Amino acid sequence: MIRRFTGGGTVYIDENSLMATFICNQSEMQIPCFPQHVFHWSERFYRPIFGELEFSLRENDYVIGNKKFGGNAQYMAKGRWLHHTSFYGIIASKK
Repeated sequence: MIRRFTGGGTVYIDENSLMATFICNQSEMQIPCFPQHVFHWSERFYRPIFGELEFSLRENDYVIGNKKFGGNAQYMAKGRWLHHTSFYGIIASKK
C-alpha cells in the first residue's frame, strides 16, 4: 500500500500496476494551474497511447469503457502543478 502525498485514497500496488507523475511549470506547458485544465490535458496526452480502446476521463479517474483502471491526484502551487496517476492492471492487460 502506498499513500500519495497529494491526498486521495491509499493505492494498492502490485506487479500489474504502473505509476506516472508529471511535474510541470505552468509557464512552460501553457496549461493553467487548475485541476480541470490539467485533467483534460492528461486525457489528451494518454488517449493516443490506448489506441482503439474506449479510453476517457470520467470525473477524476481514467476508464476504459465503464471500468476504472486509473486513479489520479494533483497538487497545485504558485504556477506549478503535479499530476499523479496509478494505472491498475495495465501490465496484465497489455500482455
